[in-house]
Amino acid sequence: MSPSHVARSFRRHPSLWSLVVVVLAAAAWLAFAAASRSAASSSMPGMNMSEESMRRANEAWFAKHPPHTFHTTAAPVDSFVTGLTTFDADGNAATPIDTVTILVGQTVLFKYGSGVGHTCINGTGPTDPNMGTLFDMPLAMASQDFMFTFTSPGTVPFFCNLHVGLGMKGCVIVNVPAGVGGGPSARAGFVTSPWPNPSRSSVNVRFAMAAPGHARLDVVDAQGRRVASVLDRDFGAGESQALWDGRDERGQHVATGVYFMRLELPGLTQSRRVSITH
Repeated sequence: MSPSHVARSFRRHPSLWSLVVVVLAAAAWLAFAAASRSAASSSMPGMNMSEESMRRANEAWFAKHPPHTFHTTAAPVDSFVTGLTTFDADGNAATPIDTVTILVGQTVLFKYGSGVGHTCINGTGPTDPNMGTLFDMPLAMASQDFMFTFTSPGTVPFFCNLHVGLGMKGCVIVNVPAGVGGGPSARAGFVTSPWPNPSRSSVNVRFAMAAPGHARLDVVDAQGRRVASVLDRDFGAGESQALWDGRDERGQHVATGVYFMRLELPGLTQSRRVSITH
């Protein structure tokens, strides 16, 4: 059909112009949507990764951040279950970030439900300087389910390293029981002995502050030389937790032997012996 015939057709049928505008607008919208999906998938970890790629990514993560948690056998009062890209606690897939509220001393179950390559790490995301201080665990199969007992009040966010860009996050709010004051602890120093002891890698530590203040926890060898600095910052009153990953200040695994966890609090210094075996 010649251009003149096309022009005459549009003059005889003006509604054709509206149809053309609609078709062109629809085509532009589809092109924009496709570009947006492509940009989003390229910027979100886990969106386009194969199962093998996610497996390798998790291996690389845990090579730098050894899995750890404070193991417990207490009965959980609530739970999170993994979905494809969610931690589900309320059975509603539309909830942006599922949150459970518990009391100090209660336990939460973190359970595998579905999806591939999941991890469960306390913190707001991979750039959080305090990530992994409580737990840093794979959660990609049922055998990796774990429970955690929260011993201090506060808000504890957590995330999946591979799917945090897709919103795979959760949160635990830990409250003090009604009628129980949140003031200074009656005791200060190590709450329990470091454990496991002996250990092949990481060592868990629980300590208490009688009042808000600065706490420092170092690992020293039998000659008193500092091997690693585990923490050096301010804490509130009450119990807190820390983890030594079994590495020295250069990031290397320490040799088999006896070491001491040295805790310095305002007006108090304590040491506890630990043995590292390989």
